[in-house]
Amino acid sequence: MVLVISGFALFLNRFSFLLLLELLISAGVAVVGVVASLFPRPTKLRDSVDL
Repeated sequence: MVLVISGFALFLNRFSFLLLLELLISAGVAVVGVVASLFPRPTKLRDSVDL
């Protein structure tokens, strides 16, 4: 699916390809943010330890 969209964008002008690239990068950043939020942060780990 992504290959079809990127191939279609290559047939269009350069601006469309850059726009698609920007969308893919922002989607990747969103996925990284979701994955990172699944893991506990150091502050949460500190708060969960009883001293």
